[in-house]
Order: sequence, then structure tokens, then C-alpha cells
Amino acid sequence: MNCVVFFKTGLFCGVNQSVQTLLEREFPDARVRTVDVFRDILAERRLTLLAALAEAVSLHRREILKQFQVRPDLLLRTPTAFRAVKEWVRRNIRPAETQFTFQTQSWFDASHPEIPHFLYTDRTSLGKRQCACPNHRGASDQRWLALESDAYRSARINFTMSNLTRNSLVNDYSLKPERAVCVYSGVEMTGEGERPEKAFGSVVLFSGTDWKERGGPEMLAAFEQLRRSRPEARLHIVGCRPRVRMEGVKVLGALSAPALEQQFREADIFCLPGNCGHSANAFVEAMHYGLPCVGTRVEGAPERILNGKTGLLVEPGDRSSLASALTHLIDNPTLCHSMGLAGQDYKRARFTWDATRELIGSNIRMVINRAAHAEEEPIFG
Repeated sequence: MNCVVFFKTGLFCGVNQSVQTLLEREFPDARVRTVDVFRDILAERRLTLLAALAEAVSLHRREILKQFQVRPDLLLRTPTAFRAVKEWVRRNIRPAETQFTFQTQSWFDASHPEIPHFLYTDRTSLGKRQCACPNHRGASDQRWLALESDAYRSARINFTMSNLTRNSLVNDYSLKPERAVCVYSGVEMTGEGERPEKAFGSVVLFSGTDWKERGGPEMLAAFEQLRRSRPEARLHIVGCRPRVRMEGVKVLGALSAPALEQQFREADIFCLPGNCGHSANAFVEAMHYGLPCVGTRVEGAPERILNGKTGLLVEPGDRSSLASALTHLIDNPTLCHSMGLAGQDYKRARFTWDATRELIGSNIRMVINRAAHAEEEPIFG
């Protein structure tokens, strides 16, 4: 049993590479075998892929019409793809050689009935119902929810990137509390986080690839209000290219890592008023550079922004409160400085891959050790 099999798909915003490194460091005596379920399993079966495409159109029509494309995750989140992955695992993963299996995200089930299995995810389908984003308010298809539930139940432990997702597993999917563990996640940054010695001013940074979902329209409306009383304010938009023509707004689009780092260093406030917070790691990136953050009370954002200490939180869609929060920070550079320092401390204490690696590794070893002593149901503190 000298092999660990890591199932993933794509990059997962850089998380997959960090998880692979995590597994290699925490289990140095094991060989980590990585399987990309879309590329190595689904894409290799043309007829299965076509059947999954037909099901995806039926199951995920709203998301497909929104983006005019069928993303790999939508193909995976189908009964056909689900069965294909499980069949592949049964045929290709040998229990006698495998210590455990591990997967990121819950778009498939890579568990084997004879091997301890672990899952790490940032969100659940039912958890998205609490999200203020209109595209996520509708009820998920019951066929997919049944499959997703099976994936969670098949894992000995489901690791999550937020307590909100952890609570969703317990409350929405009736998972035993000891089988859902919040370990957060780290953030890989290219440069040192120490902020240059300069006074805080009025440059607001917005960073996101999805302009609408990340709260771009609300950001723009609040900035317009802000400019009426603070005409010196500037807004830099990175990661996307919305068609915006407004005095004081600079649209920069997708940037290289060094260029993005420079934007964080030049900014004074980071603002991402999205309706859908996901794991909200963008706030952690901003904290790395000593920026006070402004966000909304959705998904993982309240766990990243300590309201009044590392930044300010407003209700989603409340443009006036958003403008007031930005005005308050611009008018109080000393507060910005203290929030930036507190954010850096908070990031170092909780949102590092070292901390996440230790939590995941210790829980997995607990399961493996208890399984070796024939204890069927592990109990976690």
C-alpha cells in the first residue's frame, strides 16, 4: 500500500497543484498518482462524452445559456459521467496497492468501496441556494443532488474551505458532523506581502474574472456615488474587461502575476462586493498585501473579512452602504493601516497551505490508523 491516488480536474484556481504538493509532503513514503478525471477518463470515451453532453444540456441549461459554452464541470456533473468515473476507479485502482484516494471538488465520485477516500471542496449545490446570485437561486436537479450526496457519503472525511460549506454538508446533506471538517485553504502569492511605507489614499482595487457575479455593477454604482463627494477616488478593475466609461475608472483586464502584484501594492482598498463569494480567497490575497477589504455577507466572505477589524462588510446589493464603507476608509487612513496589519496577521494565522496541510494530513492519518485497528467509524474531535 505505497500509493496515494489524487483525482482532480483542471487547475481549480491553483488549488490542485497545492493539494498535490500537500499530499507529497504529508505522505513522503507514498507515491502520489494524479488522475485528471475529465482528460484521462471522460474525454477518452467519445460515446460517453456525447451522452454526458446531452445530459448536461438537460441538467444545466441555465448555466450553459448564460456562458454560451459547456464547461468540463457541467459534463462531469451528469449521471453518465458519474458512472463512468466510478467504473474507471473500480477497474484501475487496486486496493492492495493504494493507501487512500483523495479528490478535489464534488463533481464526481472517485471512491472505491475497499479504500479510504477523502474529498476537499469549496461549496455544495444546496449551499448555493443561500447565495444572493440570481443564477444560483433555483433548485438543483434532483438527479444531480442524489449523485452529489453519494459522493459526500462515500468520503470518510469531507474537507471544506469554509465553515459555511461544512455546515451545508451537515444541515443540507445530513452528513455526520465528524465527517465534515473545515480546513480553509492557503493562497499562493508571488511576492512578499509587506506593504511599502506610504500613506493610504483613495485607490480602490476590484479583481475578478466574472464582472456581474463578483458584484461589478454594484461596485460601479457605489463608486459613482463615492466620486460625488470624493472626486479624487480612483477605481482599478483587473481580471475582466467590462465596457465601462467613467471618470476615474481604469479597466486593466487579465494581468500577469507581477503586474497583478503591482496593482495590489499600489491600491489602498480592496473591494469585491459579489453576490457569490465562493471561498473568497481574493480577500486573503488582498490581506497579504496589507489592504483593508470591503465585501458582502455572502458565502465565505464573512469568514475572510473580520468586520471592523480587517475590513468592512455590507449586505449584498446595498450600493449606498457600499459607497459609505468606501468613503469611511478613504477618510480614515489610520484605520486602513490598522486593518491592513490585522489582515496580514489573520492571513498568516489561518489561510496558509502549511496550516491546511497539517489539518488534512492529521485527519487522514487518524482515519488510516483507526482503519488499521479495524475501527469502522472514526470519531473526530
